[in-house]
Amino acid sequence: MIATCDANGVHLQVCFLFRFHTCFQQIRAWVSAGRFGQIVHGRMPFLKQYGLMRDEWRAKPEEGGGGCFMDLGPHSVDLLRYLIGEVNAVNAFYNSAVNNAAVEETGGIVLHFDNGAQAFTDLSFSVPHCDIVFELYGTEGSVWVYNDAGWKIRTHFDGEAALIPSQYEDLYQYQFEHFAECVQQRVSPITTGVDGLRANEILAAAYRSGKTGQTVSVIR
Repeated sequence: MIATCDANGVHLQVCFLFRFHTCFQQIRAWVSAGRFGQIVHGRMPFLKQYGLMRDEWRAKPEEGGGGCFMDLGPHSVDLLRYLIGEVNAVNAFYNSAVNNAAVEETGGIVLHFDNGAQAFTDLSFSVPHCDIVFELYGTEGSVWVYNDAGWKIRTHFDGEAALIPSQYEDLYQYQFEHFAECVQQRVSPITTGVDGLRANEILAAAYRSGKTGQTVSVIR
């Protein structure tokens, strides 16, 4: 698909909505400016409660492609990759202990990055609420995004903590506008087909790791 779109001048954009939130744009700017020093660890929980029914598409691997890894995982994996760098290996585990579904309901993925950092994403279809949105820790600073009647950003730079309020943003609208802008101006989007491919490569390795219990290299 990527090669065909490139060969025919077709715009290909992947729906990784978290990249469009201004708080993550700010965090990426801090990363680029070296505010965190060397990135050591990141974490992104993505926990939902879908109450899987056996006849709905999320519970059918032949329709949904998988469970929480394939449904929620691309978004958290992409954001961690966007902010930290390329992933070279993973450790993963999952189960379906709540509804005994045919797909994985809950699991976790440890990501190993080329730059030596590690990160973890918690994924679930069976958790009703989680206030932690994102964490990033470096040798010189850290940031924590959490939900408290709206998203808030807590930073720790140069020995001082700060709290930055955030707000609801229509990330779907941002994506639509960005798509139109890219088509009109013929520029590359911030979420490309290659980004989608990289996320799928990471998740393919995560499924293999979950089945074997081994650290699995990401083939890219």
